[in-house]
Amino acid sequence: MMSTRRDLYLLMLTYSNHKDHLNTDDLARFLETEQKMTKVTKEHCLEIINKFEPCSENQKEEVLGIDGITNYTRSPAGDIFNPEHYEVNQDMKQPLCNYFIASSHNTYLMGDQLMSQSRDGEPIVHHGYTLTSKILFKDVIETINKYAFVKNE
Repeated sequence: MMSTRRDLYLLMLTYSNHKDHLNTDDLARFLETEQKMTKVTKEHCLEIINKFEPCSENQKEEVLGIDGITNYTRSPAGDIFNPEHYEVNQDMKQPLCNYFIASSHNTYLMGDQLMSQSRDGEPIVHHGYTLTSKILFKDVIETINKYAFVKNE
C-alpha cells in the first residue's frame, strides 16, 4: 500500500479545483507548470492516465487520482531530471584534485546560503558559525604545500 504524499495531494487539489482527481486539462496544466513540459496534448495526458492510474473507473472517466499522480511522479516518465544529463560528456579521466575546486561546497558565497551575494574574486575558505576565521584559499594551499609533505621524525 502506498502512502499519500501531502505535497502531491495539495498539488492535485490546486490543479483540479479541489476535486479528488485531475482531468486531462488539469493534468496538462500541472505538467506544463510544475514539470515544465511544453506543448502537452490531450493524447499525452491520456497515455499517462492509462499507464499510471491504477483505478479502472478513473481510467474510463479519463482522470488521474492521487495514486495515479503518485505513480507518475515516482516513475522515470515523471522525473524532472533531464534525461540528456544521464550520460557524462565531460572528461572524467583526470585525478579528483583537478575537479576539487569546482565541486567544493559553497565556496562562492560571501555570507549565508540564502541571502548573501556571491563573489567573483579569490575563493575564501570559511566554516560558518564556528570559531574559525575566513582565510584565502590560496593561503590554505600554500600552507598545505609547505607542511603536508614534510617528514616527521
